[in-house]
Amino acid sequence: MSTTKPEISRWRQTVRRSINRGPGFQLFVTSIAAFVVLAVLVASRTSWIVSLDRTVQEELIELRRPWLNETMIWVTRLGSRWTIGALLLLLILWVVRTGRCQRALTVMTIAFLANPPLEYALKTIVDRPRPDLARLVPGNGPSFPSGHVLATVGFYGVLAAVLWRSSRQTSVRVAGYVAATAIIVSVAISRVYLDVHWSSDVVGALLVGTAFVITVAWSLRGHHFGGELGCEFSTRTRISE
Repeated sequence: MSTTKPEISRWRQTVRRSINRGPGFQLFVTSIAAFVVLAVLVASRTSWIVSLDRTVQEELIELRRPWLNETMIWVTRLGSRWTIGALLLLLILWVVRTGRCQRALTVMTIAFLANPPLEYALKTIVDRPRPDLARLVPGNGPSFPSGHVLATVGFYGVLAAVLWRSSRQTSVRVAGYVAATAIIVSVAISRVYLDVHWSSDVVGALLVGTAFVITVAWSLRGHHFGGELGCEFSTRTRISE
C-alpha cells in the first residue's frame, strides 16, 4: 500500500508537468482533436474528403512502376503484425539473455497488445469501405484508420521513445526518432500506393498513433525509466557517473 501511493503521486506529477510545461501535451490534444474532426468528416462521407482521397489515389496509381511496386510491398511489410511481432520477440530474447530493460519490454508489450483493440474499435465506429481502384495486395475489414500505420507508429514510435529515455547521447536519441519517422512515413505512403487505404486513413492513423506514443512516453517518464533500471545505453555516461 505504501509503495503504491508514491507511484500514483509520481504519475500525477508527471502529467501535471507535461500539461503545464511540455509541448507534448499540446501535441497530444491537437492530435486527438484533429483525429476526431477527420473521423467525423470521413464517417459522414464529406464530398471534398472523398474527392481528395480519390485524386491522391489516382495520382499514385499513375506513378506505378514494376520495381516501385515491389519496393512498396516490401516496405509495407515493416508495418505488418508478423514483422512487428517478430521484432518484439527478438527484443524479448535479448532482455532474457542480458537481464536488462525489463520495464521497457513490459511497456512495449503492453503497447503492442493494446494496439489491436484500439484499431478495431475505431474501425468499427467509422466503418469505411476500403478503396479498390487497382489494389496490389489484399486488404480486409474497414479502412479508417489504417491498422498498418497505427501499428507502425505504435511500435517504432514507442521504441524511439524508449531509446530517448534510455540514452543521454543526443546523437543516439535523434537517430532513433529519425529512423522511426522514416519507417512510419514510408509505410504510410505504401498503404495508399498499394490501394489498400485512402490517404485520409493513414493521416487518421498518424494522428491517433501520435497521441498513443505520447501517452506511452508519459508513462516512461512517470516511472523514472532510465539507467537506474539497468537500461542505460550510454556506457560513457555511466562510467563518468
